[in-house]
Amino acid sequence: MKMIRHEDLENKYRAMVLRCTNPNSSTHKLYGAVGITVCKEWLDSRDTFIEWSLANGYEKGLELDKDMLSDKLGISPSTYSPQTCQYITHAENCNYTSRSVYITYKDKTQTIMDWSKELGIEYKTLQYRLELGWSDEKAISTPVGAIKPGAKYIVQINNDGEVVGTYESAREAGRVLGIHFGGISNVLRGRAKSAGGFTWDYQ
Repeated sequence: MKMIRHEDLENKYRAMVLRCTNPNSSTHKLYGAVGITVCKEWLDSRDTFIEWSLANGYEKGLELDKDMLSDKLGISPSTYSPQTCQYITHAENCNYTSRSVYITYKDKTQTIMDWSKELGIEYKTLQYRLELGWSDEKAISTPVGAIKPGAKYIVQINNDGEVVGTYESAREAGRVLGIHFGGISNVLRGRAKSAGGFTWDYQ
């Protein structure tokens, strides 16, 4: 069988497989190490992945997303497969990444990015306020510069109830452990029970 040649999709395929299967990959800790996999159909055949991509919306510049459909199907950790993947824009991908953190204000729930666009408040400002444990209402309604927040330390707790780490913020914990800060923030805000295999609380 003649191999399909498509440089961009070959690069996407190679990167996908490496981050899910190779512990030496710089991004493996965010993918394979936390259970994210590539389906056998694609793992066994690069050409099958390329054929699927060309028939399912691939365009130069689009990004391969596995999270949206995995979430809809209740698959966790997410996986790369024909059933769970789609090609989306970079903006859509960034927005979905932030969907793990919702803000509800006056009976309206949106992503951080959507609130940022609507209110004209920088995305990083809203993100930082939530990391510090601010309520949704306070994060949205407080004018920029009106309050200088003080840091709250958070603790990482294992299944035995032991504190195994202390961090200045959800962002710092996420960066050190390779866990998206949104999952940690959701635990701190009572919206989830655990993130990264740990429970989280304020010191």
